[in-house]
Amino acid sequence: MFSKAMIGQPPVIILDQPTLRMDSPEQHAFWKAIQVAKRLGETVIYTSSNTEEVLANANKAILIDCGSVISVGNPQDVIQTNSRGGIFS
Repeated sequence: MFSKAMIGQPPVIILDQPTLRMDSPEQHAFWKAIQVAKRLGETVIYTSSNTEEVLANANKAILIDCGSVISVGNPQDVIQTNSRGGIFS
């Protein structure tokens, strides 16, 4: 499905939990492809419940709870400000 999203090098790519059912090698290949897309100037918007993924790959994080924006900013700051011991409050 991801490869279909990349056809024609769209300026914006929106993905919902893209690595949810991927094994580790698939995830690695996926994030390499995302890094290439970012270098080409494409904007990638994705949802993730995996904070490690967000820290490793996002330039900006937006924390949303029940449809309301809770926090926006640097991924590390957003995660640190809104979690207690790895659990979001």
